[in-house]
Amino acid sequence: MFNNLDNNINGMKLPIVVKDKENYISVLENMFNQLKESMNKPAFKYEAGLRKEVEHDCNLIINALKKFTPNNIDEFDEVVEIILKRYLNSKLAVSELDKCYAFKGVAAYDNLHSKCVGENFYNDMLQEEISFFRARLVGKTEKLCDIKEIISLPFSKCELVGNSRFSSKNKICLYLGVTSYVCAEECGYNNNVIKNEKDIYMSALKFNSEGKKLKILNLVISEDLINGIYDKNLDNSDRKTLQNDLIKIFPLILATSFVIKDKDSNIEKYEYLLSQSIVRTMKKVGIDGVAYLSMRINGCSRHSHGVNLAIPMLDDGKSGEYSYLYKYISCTKPVKMDECIQTYEYNKKSYVNKFYPEYLLDIVKDECAKILYEDKHVFYGNTLFSKFDDYLWNQQFYDTKYLVE
Repeated sequence: MFNNLDNNINGMKLPIVVKDKENYISVLENMFNQLKESMNKPAFKYEAGLRKEVEHDCNLIINALKKFTPNNIDEFDEVVEIILKRYLNSKLAVSELDKCYAFKGVAAYDNLHSKCVGENFYNDMLQEEISFFRARLVGKTEKLCDIKEIISLPFSKCELVGNSRFSSKNKICLYLGVTSYVCAEECGYNNNVIKNEKDIYMSALKFNSEGKKLKILNLVISEDLINGIYDKNLDNSDRKTLQNDLIKIFPLILATSFVIKDKDSNIEKYEYLLSQSIVRTMKKVGIDGVAYLSMRINGCSRHSHGVNLAIPMLDDGKSGEYSYLYKYISCTKPVKMDECIQTYEYNKKSYVNKFYPEYLLDIVKDECAKILYEDKHVFYGNTLFSKFDDYLWNQQFYDTKYLVE
């Protein structure tokens, strides 16, 4: 029988900061052992296949990391492919972009709706267009005016691409964020030293009807979410279904949510090994992109304001200088952040501004709508980033399909 008092996992707050590669593997292995031990709780051990699947994936991942060398990348990728294939059976793990749990929550899943929210809210969330943003830092004397200057690099300049969390050296990837805030954090712009040396330009992007069908891997899951903070009003059976699906994905999320402090450029970035393998293998199983939480933002606001989307451009110039995926995207022209008019009220609100306001249902203050801004925790709607989101979202959008025609 389901025990309400014994259905939590603990001690797995993300991101996890470690000193070096060895520390990464040892800490991850300890966390995996802790997660496997949690599966022996009465609330989990009698769930068909749950414990076995979690143990299987934990063992696969840790053994692959221990054995990894630059010469056995194919073998490493085979392990990740095995895991991704199993995720295809979970709609919470892999779904179309416009129904992705990372952006739309449970809006696309009727049986998981909270009774206190109301169906109108979920219907509005499901129908609303997701607003994405992209940023680029430039020198103080530079100006960006053209869309080509803000989107991903053309394939002819792939040698400029370095190793990143969800892209490998010389491999083009389109990185987007759901707020200008997370884009600025990912660029390091909120560091005062960088602010003094660089300007930040941003554009808003959106996907057309075909782009909304792209299959996205959802890695936007945390300990708090699994423990049910956001679904207290669900029936036990539905809540348990949700929790089980989230737990099954969690080993891969744990392994890709580390920050290694050692910045030696000669050392393999082990915290990137799995995420880069995901990018290399996802197309083989029919996945187009991955949604994930920023490692530069802490706190519960990561789940609303700190979500990123990475879409690898794996056609490698077969369709020209830019990926065929630009047939599915439209984009505004880049704008320098300080050109935003803060006092103006814009006609349309960005997706995050609309559905994650200061007050839930116009009554209760939502602490998850706060971010760390100028060394204070403030509601996102009271920041320049929030105004900039709406400003960009109200600009003219241009189809980027001309780049591949």
